[in-house]
Amino acid sequence: MLMRNEEKWLETWPRIRSKGKARYIVTRGLLRGLLIYVVWAAVTWFWDRERFSPEHFMDRYYIYFVLFLLYGFLISASSWKGNNMKYDNLIKHGKAKKDTSN
Repeated sequence: MLMRNEEKWLETWPRIRSKGKARYIVTRGLLRGLLIYVVWAAVTWFWDRERFSPEHFMDRYYIYFVLFLLYGFLISASSWKGNNMKYDNLIKHGKAKKDTSN
């Protein structure tokens, strides 16, 4: 028996999956990376701004912007793989209908 959140996920994942892996990784990666970056930047701004020169501070912002975006893409790629494995496993055990849109 599936939980309510699993049933909802089973309804949405085939639709997300049909749009493609690249779109999923880019859109989710950007969102995740930017969210992490904004939180980090805000915390850093309030706690560390007196400790560093403005030039050093801006260099850190540029470097971490790129790093957090890459991290967001890696998290999203891993999420795609995990969601596909979960979905395929549920199909294999007869708990979900096979997605025929791919």
